[in-house]
Amino acid sequence: MRWAVRSIGFVIFAYLLHRIGPEKIWNTILSVHLGYFAAALPIFFLMIGVKSIKTQILLKTPVSLRDLYRLNAFGFSVGSITPGRLGEFTKVIFLSNHHVPVAEAFSATLIDRLSDVILMMICAVAGVCVFFSPAAGWAAVAALAGLVVAALALWFSDKLLRRVTTGRLRDLIDIEGHAIRSFIQTVPVRVWLSVSALTVAYLGLYFLQMWILARGLHLPISYVQTTMAISAAAVPAILPISVFNVGPRDAVLASIFRNMGWGGDKGVALSTLILVLFLMNGVFGLFFLPRRKQA
Repeated sequence: MRWAVRSIGFVIFAYLLHRIGPEKIWNTILSVHLGYFAAALPIFFLMIGVKSIKTQILLKTPVSLRDLYRLNAFGFSVGSITPGRLGEFTKVIFLSNHHVPVAEAFSATLIDRLSDVILMMICAVAGVCVFFSPAAGWAAVAALAGLVVAALALWFSDKLLRRVTTGRLRDLIDIEGHAIRSFIQTVPVRVWLSVSALTVAYLGLYFLQMWILARGLHLPISYVQTTMAISAAAVPAILPISVFNVGPRDAVLASIFRNMGWGGDKGVALSTLILVLFLMNGVFGLFFLPRRKQA
């Protein structure tokens, strides 16, 4: 049943191929300037460096920046194959191997992930408003407000959290729920400010990758437009209806680019290049398997 649901993304992609034409999309992909694609690749390592500094700031237990770099690079790979990048929470296991308390490791990972999601959601709402219509933008604002209310309801209700979680995650909530809340409530203001700045830096580098790819396709798109378009296309990844967001991301980018007069084939081509870059980044991350700290 899970894979049946995830196949929805492939159905969407197949529909786009049929509507636009596979030959047209393929020719657009072949037109990419390979120098731009090569220039986008090393930015991944800078992104992991920023995320590692962010993790180090959040943790109270000392862990070397080198170990955190390996941890975040590998966590990126694991997260890339799970809906909503939930696989990044495997970092909790590796942090516990470095004698970091589970509540502290989970809290740091949660803050890191949520800060990225919140900023991307804000950019996505702006993108919906700019590329589609103000009415669609207000609908996106309402949806975002609903998500915030739902998140707050989960945060303040252990009973509700137990209902929507299973297995190890439910056990973690039962055992560490109070400790996780206590840790987050004691995070100093200066740390929140640093986390916010590093989140902007991390996503800024991520969007830079995407903008370089778009320029490689000879698209007359600005960095700000790329930020909003990629954020809007990333929203469906939260839903478990695709693998690597194939299909939904293509559909959103094709729709945006069509509205901008650039052609739906450019949107699908950019989405395909993003997938290739994403997979290559994931492979890079596999070379950074975290090491177990000796007792």
